[in-house]
Amino acid sequence: MRRSVLSSTFFGLMTLLLAMAYSGRAEALSADDLLGRWCGADSDYEFTREQLTVKFHSGQSQVLPIRSIEVLPDRIRVYWNIERPGVKPEDLSTSFYDFDAAGRNMAQMANKGGDMGPRIPFHRC
Repeated sequence: MRRSVLSSTFFGLMTLLLAMAYSGRAEALSADDLLGRWCGADSDYEFTREQLTVKFHSGQSQVLPIRSIEVLPDRIRVYWNIERPGVKPEDLSTSFYDFDAAGRNMAQMANKGGDMGPRIPFHRC
């Protein structure tokens, strides 16, 4: 009887530890989770509160001014300070999600409009 109680307790603890390890982020996101350097397959990003510097692996770079950063429960949305004819400023945004608990990985969400780009994974540089 004692052996089965110990086995059940051990199994229960292991299940809880595994669930915690794979449950993702426990605390709420903040803008600080996005700031800093991120490396991707084709480009690297460096976020400050005022701008995103994109460095393409081809050698080119681009600076995008940030209008605001919105933190949502499951993602961080960046609104760009860019003017495009016929496009409302609130429609010029990009979302980042899948932040892991260690703060080492994230992804840029696939665009729902515009160039309809793919999901882009990044890791801390």
